[in-house]
Amino acid sequence: MKTKYSLIFTLAATLVLGINCGGGDDQPTPNNQAQNGTGQPSVPTIQVPTIDESSITCDMETKTIYFHGTRPAGTRFEVEVCGPGDATEVQQLEVLYNAIGKFFYAYLVDMQPGATYTYFIIGYDSKGKVSFKSAENTFTMPKEASPQPPVTSGIQAYAPTTLHGTDGYLEGEVITTAMEYSTDGGETWTAVTEAGFIRNLAPGKVQLRWAETPTTEAGMAAEVKVPEYHSNTDPEGTGGSSEGMRAKRDVIR
Repeated sequence: MKTKYSLIFTLAATLVLGINCGGGDDQPTPNNQAQNGTGQPSVPTIQVPTIDESSITCDMETKTIYFHGTRPAGTRFEVEVCGPGDATEVQQLEVLYNAIGKFFYAYLVDMQPGATYTYFIIGYDSKGKVSFKSAENTFTMPKEASPQPPVTSGIQAYAPTTLHGTDGYLEGEVITTAMEYSTDGGETWTAVTEAGFIRNLAPGKVQLRWAETPTTEAGMAAEVKVPEYHSNTDPEGTGGSSEGMRAKRDVIR
């Protein structure tokens, strides 16, 4: 009986000592790191966003870039815009998410009207590192709305000096080289090259507007009428003085 109890005591002591000395399997992992079954600490999974590049569009009516993709927790998208010109200026746009439409979007802000830009969509993983960069895309900002018609109340219209002549002209301080004119109902336009004058005009209607610029559309047109030649000061029918026969009138809009 003594031998039997001694054996039981010995086994119990061995178990207790083994636990106290760290020999069991229940010992905590150093630094509280979880193990992956191989005895090594588990490495946290890095989350990566994805994008459907075929979905990338740029709507100039709303001035917004749209695309579809996935954005796991801790990841993010960014739109990088370069330009205009030599693309030395870079702007980062905030990307927002539409949960109903399940798409991402970014507003185009502080862009130069009429300028062309290059842009990329960049994805950042859950570690904050770049995980992808989309292919290059471009957009051209719309120009600003057309200016109002020129103020033509101060323009004088002069008739040609001869019948069927084409030396009529318009004169006025409001005429500038930033304007253009048309004598065929707006089919073609000619730049004003001399401030204060538009020369070599036949009798008829002349349209005048602000010319298109890199940032604005062409303006709306105002109308001026060049009068017909009259020879009522020449009773002999010899032509008389050309200056004395020039008809002069205010503009008709």
